[in-house]
Amino acid sequence: MKEKLLYLFLFCYMLISTVTAQEKTIAGKVTGGDGLPIPGVSVAIRGAEVATQTDYNGNYKITASTGNVLVFSFIGMQTTEMKVGENAIIDVQLKEDAQALGEVVVTALGLEENEKSLTYATQTIGSSTLNISNEGNLKTALAGKVAGIQVARRQDPNWAIPVLFI
Repeated sequence: MKEKLLYLFLFCYMLISTVTAQEKTIAGKVTGGDGLPIPGVSVAIRGAEVATQTDYNGNYKITASTGNVLVFSFIGMQTTEMKVGENAIIDVQLKEDAQALGEVVVTALGLEENEKSLTYATQTIGSSTLNISNEGNLKTALAGKVAGIQVARRQDPNWAIPVLFI
């Protein structure tokens, strides 16, 4: 009787170790149509609550099993799905999706809302306003265009993007 229990235990142990051995770390790089890396792309496993984002160089790492589907999404780009196979490296090139862009307001808390659903007044800066200003960079073009906004340069020398303080 004890021998049968031992064999059953060993069989269950081998079955569990085989199932868990299928998980592996998937890595890769996400680029745009121009071949440049895209930072901040959401990489998620469809049907699971596992997700990550690409770093500044467009690189990502996520733990997934063979057969899982990775979903790559980014604002202004078409959502792309890739099935995890034997390869541990999956590089993805996202295509632009101009149709997906709509009016989105980013509030002071960083929450994205539809402009019509807000219960308070908002100000909008269009591309035509920035083009008319004939300024050399985005920082000086935004300065003074919206009430209560302060435009400052981030201290990190690797970032060339102006930061908006509301």
